[in-house]
Amino acid sequence: DYRGKSIELRSTNGVSRSASSTTLFADGARLSAPELIEIAGAVTVPTSAGVTISTDAALSFSGNTFISHGGSILAQNDGSPVTFEGSCVFAPNAVFNALAPIELTGSLDLLGGVVVATSLTTSAASDLISVNGTVDVDTLVLGGDATCLNSAIVSDVTVNGGAQLAASGEVVGALDNAGRVISTDDL
Repeated sequence: DYRGKSIELRSTNGVSRSASSTTLFADGARLSAPELIEIAGAVTVPTSAGVTISTDAALSFSGNTFISHGGSILAQNDGSPVTFEGSCVFAPNAVFNALAPIELTGSLDLLGGVVVATSLTTSAASDLISVNGTVDVDTLVLGGDATCLNSAIVSDVTVNGGAQLAASGEVVGALDNAGRVISTDDL
């Protein structure tokens, strides 16, 4: 407990946080390690706080991740996919910027938030919900269901067989539909 102070933590190995842990980042906090960073517990980025997490290996979030209004995480790694296995909620004006692909096996709620990455792939068991949010990735591959209301998808989108995209808003890019696409309003 650093009482809201920002720290820079450089590990000489990997970093692993247990499922029972809580990590509350302050503005300007930096976490870096040459090996795997695995955060299984709760992660919170407070309002307007900017956080950098960097590793020379993979990065994994498997607990509950919450980025408050205007908060941001910059994730830098070796290009391995950043994995989200838990529940993620990004509040209005929150940004998650990954300089790598993202793999989602849990749930991601963009409540006015933004995700920026080279690609975003969802599994059959995952849920992607965006309300007034933005998905800005080169490619979006939906293996599970996605609901995007008044949201923007700036990406080439592939809806795999068995997956569904229910959307209103804008899709800027190519749409390859082997599943189901439902337009709930203007799309």
